[in-house]
Amino acid sequence: MTLESGEVVHYLDNGFGKIDDDDREILGSIRPDWIAGLTNTLSYKNFELGFFLHALVGGLYYGALQTLGRRVENDTWSPENTGAKFPQPTTASFTSYSEARSYADGTLISLRYVSLGYTVPKKYLNRYRIANLQVYGQVQNPYIWGGEAVKIGLNTDDANGWSTKAEAISGGQTANTILVRNFVIGLRIGL
Repeated sequence: MTLESGEVVHYLDNGFGKIDDDDREILGSIRPDWIAGLTNTLSYKNFELGFFLHALVGGLYYGALQTLGRRVENDTWSPENTGAKFPQPTTASFTSYSEARSYADGTLISLRYVSLGYTVPKKYLNRYRIANLQVYGQVQNPYIWGGEAVKIGLNTDDANGWSTKAEAISGGQTANTILVRNFVIGLRIGL
């Protein structure tokens, strides 16, 4: 094929081969492969430790394009690198791969909360007519592990980017929310 610029492009020479409807699955799915959660509360004497882990594993998250100006893609197709992540760079507009680079691995494993509580023994509460008293502290969203999207600062738990391109324009890179880290200290009192 000869482009308007005079550049001659051969699909087979560029690693594209035959392009048809089967190529729609190359990127993968925007849906996570699986979603899981794990919660537990451990008690020892008067102490209680609780936590909740949440995981979205696999799937592509739309929203990585915002970082293109700050990163360089070195894993592009060449005859020596035929298993590359991205197509061969070119000045031809029909082979622009900005859309493909908008998607990133959406894997996210987040520690949603960790709490530690201490229940005051009843012998100290009887004279104050308190049935039970617990002092506790909690950290919400203390840590996130994840794939490429998380590493570039996106919260893949934000449903805006798990969408088709048309719907994701308002999410992902442009309307992504963050997981806010909170610290809570409290008392539970039973009379």
